[in-house]
Amino acid sequence: MYDAMSSVHQAPSGLIYLASKNEPPTEINPTKLKTILSKFNCYPADFRKAIWEFILQLPRNKEAFQFYCNKAQLPQARKLCSAKGCSPKCLTIFNALIHWHAPLINCDWLPPFVDKIVNAFGKDLLFCFEVVITFLTNYFSEWISVVPGPPPEVISRIDAILADRDLPLREALGTGFAAWPVYRSCFAEILYDQSWFDLMDVVFSSNPQFFEFLVVAWLEVNSAQLRLDHATFHSTRRPANVKKLVQVAQEIWKQVPNSLFTSMMFTPLEKGQYPIIEASTDAVVLRTLQSDHDKLANLQKQLTEERRAADEAEKVKARKKQTFDTIEQLHRANADEERIETAKAAVALDTQMKQIRLEGKRLKLTDERQFMEQWIHDWGNGIDTTSRSMQNAFGDTEEEKEVVDKDSIRIQALTNMRRSDSLMRDARKASVGRTKQTRSELDAQNHQRALHSEVMRLANDPDLLISSSTNLQSSKKNDD
Repeated sequence: MYDAMSSVHQAPSGLIYLASKNEPPTEINPTKLKTILSKFNCYPADFRKAIWEFILQLPRNKEAFQFYCNKAQLPQARKLCSAKGCSPKCLTIFNALIHWHAPLINCDWLPPFVDKIVNAFGKDLLFCFEVVITFLTNYFSEWISVVPGPPPEVISRIDAILADRDLPLREALGTGFAAWPVYRSCFAEILYDQSWFDLMDVVFSSNPQFFEFLVVAWLEVNSAQLRLDHATFHSTRRPANVKKLVQVAQEIWKQVPNSLFTSMMFTPLEKGQYPIIEASTDAVVLRTLQSDHDKLANLQKQLTEERRAADEAEKVKARKKQTFDTIEQLHRANADEERIETAKAAVALDTQMKQIRLEGKRLKLTDERQFMEQWIHDWGNGIDTTSRSMQNAFGDTEEEKEVVDKDSIRIQALTNMRRSDSLMRDARKASVGRTKQTRSELDAQNHQRALHSEVMRLANDPDLLISSSTNLQSSKKNDD
């Protein structure tokens, strides 16, 4: 598996120095890497990025990577990443990959693979991009031009390897397509993160075809569950014993006939530019149709939004007009009610004033009658006194004068009392008139203030305004 066609065998013979914090650097070369894999079946997690970059011989083509990153973001890329729950950084890498190779636009299995790498090495997007391209151009090199697959040649070869290894299992599965969910995303949709990275250490370091043997080993290790239900077995993530999986794959590698081996050799990326892969005509047409479909969907969505906005504007305009009409009707109704109330108040006031005037006349006549009766009574008493005094012809002259003076004083007092009583009645009438006028003005002001408050309340609450208008119309119908 780590033969001359593997990446670790083709890695530069020089040393790389790996070191953690507060520790001296460690010298690593391809021979030591093979020893580590043979013993542990994975690389140290802290040095995985540096080791991958070393064995894959990543060129670090910053300008070419930036060229693809600056391309427009495709709707289909957003759709696939959103459906798989991928991060925004994964969308950036996946969109750049589509601009690098157009048929990848329909590979719904690629975002989970990219997302796992981005989640682990997201601080270096160039590294993530080149790792994915290296994987696609080496491990999917036979069918990268006809993605999204599945590739008939590869599936047939995996089916033949499985039949040679475990024919009863092959017959139980019924088809080699049971391996497709595992193969297409390189276990990214099947394994948890830690197991997946340990397995990818083996995949990236071995012969490119060894990946197919790992797929067959996975089917054999999980044969008991696959025999029961291979259709839904790969729909969820599974735990994996990477060491056992690699051991089974190595056994299969040693036992299969040479006719099932291919001449695939690991080829690192070149510096400067990434490889240009010719896409099949069907893939190009499919991408064109997909792009046109996305544009049409966006236009339909835009038209729907514009239509909805126009409908909302019409509804708002209609509500405003209805509100203004209802307010105007309320103004008119309130004005009519105010005129009616004013007329009723005027009639009541006129009736009350008539009653007051009649009462005033009655009081005046009563006062005058009482005054005349009192005056006549007093006058009669005065005449009697004068007659008695005149009978005494020889009476004292001084006493006669005194009686006359008393009668004059009494008459004058009665006259003054009558005048003061008349003045008091006039003053009382004037006071009552001013009080009524002031009360009428205050009532009018309170009525106007209440009317203004009611109009403002209805203007701020269209629903209450509409219900009031409905009640008003119902009351008018009842009156009719």
